[in-house]
Amino acid sequence: TYACSTSSSQVDFHTIQTNGSLETLMVESLTGKVTDGCAIGLTDESRIQVVYNLRDDSDADSVSDIRLARLAEENAVYLGRTWHIRTIAEEIYSGNSSSLNIEFDSESRTHLFFKDHTNGLRHMYFNKAFWNQSLLDEGPIGNDIEVKIDTENIVHIVYTVNSLTNNTVEGEVRLLKFNDT
Repeated sequence: TYACSTSSSQVDFHTIQTNGSLETLMVESLTGKVTDGCAIGLTDESRIQVVYNLRDDSDADSVSDIRLARLAEENAVYLGRTWHIRTIAEEIYSGNSSSLNIEFDSESRTHLFFKDHTNGLRHMYFNKAFWNQSLLDEGPIGNDIEVKIDTENIVHIVYTVNSLTNNTVEGEVRLLKFNDT
């Protein structure tokens, strides 16, 4: 089993063995930056990816960047496990949110879903060449987002929408389904 965690100083990846032992591998040390959370995904080829936001530590409500880390296992090129880290979007993620989700389709393309800085529901996906993005709902949405991509690449998203009269009150739950075509 795999998990990720964040603290005020770093992002960590954890492997939980069947005997209960825990192995921790640091993804990134945060200097002058903070994160509000992380999400982990495992492709059909058992490749691990961790996505997290990164913002200046001076303002909890500031807009954040999104980073994606891919784990490269020990092999002929790498003497040990190492992370390939990329900032994939700048100043897009809603500060102080915990709405980041990562999923993979049947072709192991990475899909990210999150509450953006305008309080809308944002989708980004990597088409194996570059990142595409779209706004799925202008919002204002809440922080609760759950996503699954089925075997036919239909994306199923359940999320909350904030009340139009009171932006801090989650008013309804919505289901959104779509495919890439």
